[in-house]
Amino acid sequence: MFSSASHLVSAVMMRVRGQWCRLRYGVFGRHTIGKRLLVQGGLVIRGPGRIVLGDFVQCGTKVTLYTDRTDSLIAVGDHTFLNGSRVSCGKEVRIGAHCILADCRLSDSDYHGLDPERRDEVPEPQPIHVEDRVWLTMAVIVLKGVTIGTGSTITPASVVVQDVPPRSLYGGNPAKLIRSL
Repeated sequence: MFSSASHLVSAVMMRVRGQWCRLRYGVFGRHTIGKRLLVQGGLVIRGPGRIVLGDFVQCGTKVTLYTDRTDSLIAVGDHTFLNGSRVSCGKEVRIGAHCILADCRLSDSDYHGLDPERRDEVPEPQPIHVEDRVWLTMAVIVLKGVTIGTGSTITPASVVVQDVPPRSLYGGNPAKLIRSL
């Protein structure tokens, strides 16, 4: 009985935190938050751009969504679970519906030039698209300009630097095709 009572309290707290975030960032802010946002560990939204969260999005451990510019956009589809994910956006990051993003990092910008004499020059960001039903496991890094196809899975500690076809299992650094799903 104790287990079910603590589970109920946990579920209620996730709804309360979700409603608080919805008020803070959506109603009183400039972002669009869909219905029934669930937040367990925390949701941090920073920067001047826009965040759009679909319906039934769930945040497990602390999730951070950061935009660099006023025209930056992070969009997350319905029924997506974010668990410790950090998204840094200079232009556009789109995450589809029914996705699972573990403790991963997505960044559509390099933020610094590679040439040591030109470090202050910021390269142009390139959008990231994560299509529906994608699973990004723990410690995955997705770099600028990448599209991850529908139904794909990226294995732990992989660095995705190129497009991933639909229904593919990719892994490694840089991530390569392991097999089709």
